[in-house]
Amino acid sequence: QLEAVLRNIASGAAPSRQSELLCLRAAAECACCEPDRAGCVGCRYEIYTKSAMLLLMKEYSRLNKEKERSDDFHKRRLGQILEKAVLPAVAEILASVPLLYPGADMETFYELMERGVKNADCASD
Repeated sequence: QLEAVLRNIASGAAPSRQSELLCLRAAAECACCEPDRAGCVGCRYEIYTKSAMLLLMKEYSRLNKEKERSDDFHKRRLGQILEKAVLPAVAEILASVPLLYPGADMETFYELMERGVKNADCASD
């Protein structure tokens, strides 16, 4: 069963009710559990937005680890990338999802953020 779900996700055969998003329930060939929702972003089974958040937090962690190994010039450059690109994107997701999608499941977003911050903090120890 898990292999089939992963294959559906990887092949894009897990469409949500919004064509540009993927759904974990659709990948498992289950019906939508929230058919009355206006959209899929913020649903605990929607994949795309959570994947974007995960990638941003991995980049946050990677850049912080890289800063620890860099000279002053590169530390400033990496700090600017974090300050001007990565962190604003994270903040935008955290701010906009609950505003645009009331009742959104934000717990996963917060967990991804906390894990990324923790991984970055471990790099500086």
